[in-house]
Amino acid sequence: MAELEPELTHTVTGERISVRLPDKWRGAPTDTVRQALTGIHVDETASSVVDLVCVAPARGSFAPNLVVTVTSVPAETSPDEWAHSSTRLTSQSIEGYRVIEMVPIGGRPWPRFLAGGAYIADDNALTTMIILEIRPADSENNIGITSTLTCRTRDVAGIYPLFEKIIDSLEVDSDGAN
Repeated sequence: MAELEPELTHTVTGERISVRLPDKWRGAPTDTVRQALTGIHVDETASSVVDLVCVAPARGSFAPNLVVTVTSVPAETSPDEWAHSSTRLTSQSIEGYRVIEMVPIGGRPWPRFLAGGAYIADDNALTTMIILEIRPADSENNIGITSTLTCRTRDVAGIYPLFEKIIDSLEVDSDGAN
């Protein structure tokens, strides 16, 4: 299995989020999310906004992708409550999707979680890795960010280190969460 280029060479920016990506990864217009992500049933009333979509070159019949959402989280909502609610919404939005595990992770001054899940779409066994984090915004709200990498299950070992590197480059414009 050929690994993706690990060097982050360029920046892609959404409405509020920017990340650095490897050479062959590209940003995609956020209005193409439904076309890029098979099996997703989007709740049009949800307060989360897809801010950024990034797509890697296809591996077999599936292109690994990263979807970043941003939402306003009331300050009184615990990080654990928000993370569980977010993964529950993912489970309800993707037919056949199952969260396998969610654990708190460190590395930042704000709460972060790593969730892993799996589903099958178009004969592809797919794995998701989601980093959920709540960053402080103001006294009334925090910013909830979900960064979801989806790839073929057989490609996880080669892509996960790159996913961590991309997420470490994530920057957020904290003015006015949706």
